[in-house]
Amino acid sequence: MFDTPIPDLPRVDAPQRQRPSALLCRRRGWGDARGCRYPEKVSDSSSLVMLGFWGTMECQLEADEEALWGIYSSQDHRKANSRHVLVLFPLSAVVVFTYTSSPFWTAQSHHHSRKDLPTMWLKPTLAAFTAASLTSAQELMRFGCSQLTIDRVDPLVNPDTLPSPHMHQIIGGNSFNVTMDPSSLDPSKASTCTSCTYSEDFSNYWTANLYFRARNGTFKMVPLFANLGLNVKGGMTVYYIRGYQPSARVTAFPPGFRMLVGDPNNRDPNRVPRQLCYRCEHNMQQQPFGGAPCTGADTKAFPKDTCGGGWRVTVTFGSCWDGKNLDTPDHKSHIAYPASGTFESGGPCPASHPVRIPQVMYEIMYDTRAFNNKADWPADGSSPWYWSHGDPTGYGLHGDYVFGWQGDALQRAMDTKCAGDRCPALKRQTDAQAIACTKRQNAREDIGDNKWLSELPGAPPLV
Repeated sequence: MFDTPIPDLPRVDAPQRQRPSALLCRRRGWGDARGCRYPEKVSDSSSLVMLGFWGTMECQLEADEEALWGIYSSQDHRKANSRHVLVLFPLSAVVVFTYTSSPFWTAQSHHHSRKDLPTMWLKPTLAAFTAASLTSAQELMRFGCSQLTIDRVDPLVNPDTLPSPHMHQIIGGNSFNVTMDPSSLDPSKASTCTSCTYSEDFSNYWTANLYFRARNGTFKMVPLFANLGLNVKGGMTVYYIRGYQPSARVTAFPPGFRMLVGDPNNRDPNRVPRQLCYRCEHNMQQQPFGGAPCTGADTKAFPKDTCGGGWRVTVTFGSCWDGKNLDTPDHKSHIAYPASGTFESGGPCPASHPVRIPQVMYEIMYDTRAFNNKADWPADGSSPWYWSHGDPTGYGLHGDYVFGWQGDALQRAMDTKCAGDRCPALKRQTDAQAIACTKRQNAREDIGDNKWLSELPGAPPLV
């Protein structure tokens, strides 16, 4: 399908006007009608680049309330005077609309043959384009946060404990510390920098670290790398998703809010929360696209084979809040999933948790390629992968979150339908400024990034 011209279309009447001023798009995905409309300027000399997440993008060229052309869809040919464009495309493919036939755009009204119609291509790309355009079609914020620190600290589960039982990688505001008492610490006021590209986001996000265990029993930390289209150093990709329906509304988290998803002690695949999973990427371009997160070949367990493009690990939090508790003893009970359906389908929140909040999702990219030589894997055929808390299965995947946006910035972002990592309603710092925001380890120890270790930091049991 890719790099192949769309089939010829029936002739159409060329309009008596020049190129349109805007293209309005609505995405349909996961089989549910939802998405957004957004303007994208079109010029005579440039191609229009758009990207969708998954599913169908439905577009309409606007000019004096009339669409200018019809286009091929993957199912059939639409009528020549159709007002819509229908194209199926994957996450890491960029849909490039290249207008190559200038006669079509003349101001005279007359018929043109099929050969005079614009040629349309679907082109996969590694892409700054991929990531930059992704969220425009989605009404979701997708931005990068570079590594703040790697440390044996966990102020949510093990406050005031230094070192904590296992290692974490942390991103966000530099007020992150061992205690982080919500009654006395507001990250948005206490932090002097953030490793996230949105400079009003001083929240903290953290997950366990991944280690490779070689045949001789030693451990090495698996390095992180930037997701497609993001210029970060290590860290994670963070999503805040308002919803996939045009009418979706969410309430931003209040100061002091915190939550956790997953359980480091879990070893049961049936107890892995929804939308926590692993994807084995074939290559660094993430082609072919594997579908929506936690679908298709994605697994709840660690990937069992070598992966030419490393791993993409997805951690997704619940999207319903009880409206009362900023936290609970287990850091989970105040959060729930929709009572029926899913967040993606617009499912309603349960009566016990009636407040719809942004869906927070992490994507963590692990570069496992240096460990693809199976001669280095355990001789008994066991998995060489371990979370930093000693989990050899992958079922202990978990993520922590402490809210720290300044003022009403997050609510503003959700209300104005911010997308991607450049939103007019928010302040953005340069990628270099975000990368420069780092924090020294509290628990000083070798973490296995530059040398092999005889045991995991903290020596957790390997079970």
